[in-house]
Amino acid sequence: MRPLTTARPAPTDITSVSQPFFIGSGLIVKIFADGVEVGSGTVDGGENYSIQTSVLTPATYTMTATLTDAAADNESAPSVGLSVTIL
Repeated sequence: MRPLTTARPAPTDITSVSQPFFIGSGLIVKIFADGVEVGSGTVDGGENYSIQTSVLTPATYTMTATLTDAAADNESAPSVGLSVTIL
């Protein structure tokens, strides 16, 4: 799985957008803010995904992602955290 990165805005990872998008590749991807699931999505045929989180209140979050196989029986360890500040 590619490292977790924000799709919008860049490059500071500080944003006033309360529902940021995350992009990458995998099978079933779950996005977490401080360990709480805030979004999930499936991968397309090109091994890409685009996930918009639920509304996040202004704060700094450690965003992580997991990858689950198609049978939903093997979930990866969380990705390295990405600090995102919602203004």
